[in-house]
Amino acid sequence: MLKRIAIYCTGLLSIVFIVVGYFWLKERPERLKTARELEAFLAEETAQKTALESLGNVNLDLSDLSLARLEQKLHQPHLRKPGAQNTTGLGWACGVQRCAIWMSFLVPFGHEIAPTTTPAALVVTSPLFVDSHVEVGGVHVGESVEEMKKFCEQHGYGVPVGKNRISWDKDWSLLWADRDGKISFLLFANEKMVRDTGARGDNPTGAVERTAK
Repeated sequence: MLKRIAIYCTGLLSIVFIVVGYFWLKERPERLKTARELEAFLAEETAQKTALESLGNVNLDLSDLSLARLEQKLHQPHLRKPGAQNTTGLGWACGVQRCAIWMSFLVPFGHEIAPTTTPAALVVTSPLFVDSHVEVGGVHVGESVEEMKKFCEQHGYGVPVGKNRISWDKDWSLLWADRDGKISFLLFANEKMVRDTGARGDNPTGAVERTAK
């Protein structure tokens, strides 16, 4: 009787191992794909982290934000790509495809951007598990939303103009995203430039929105 039970158990375990092995082999391509995607993502994050650390502490001033000043503080951009509505995106502190700092200029891709040109939008993010060293007008990724709002109120900024969006000064507005009360994404939009260019019929709004995504 015990011998028969042992035979049944052995047979049952064999069937279980066969089924498990079948599904393991069947799902192996998907696991390999996921592993490759994770490896690529971590490589991007590591590259951005290294690039950010090489910049040291950076403080950008919206009242004096030209391409020449950006290159003085951030050096030459690492990535250049076309944006919507005949705009050009420049990226600093980049991996292969993503950058921790993006600027959108209202200049068609392939055209020269004059050193005195001011961007229409500035986007700052930060790689995972990295404290941001990039400060814009006194705020930075990683600080709490309450700290940012308090700072803006103390300096005369911060009139709400939408969800997670406030006026900054007469030219700029600030849009942010947060995670667990900590800022994870900052978008400064040059509202005056967008309005002036839109009045001429160039409609750059889509470019700014695309830069934010």
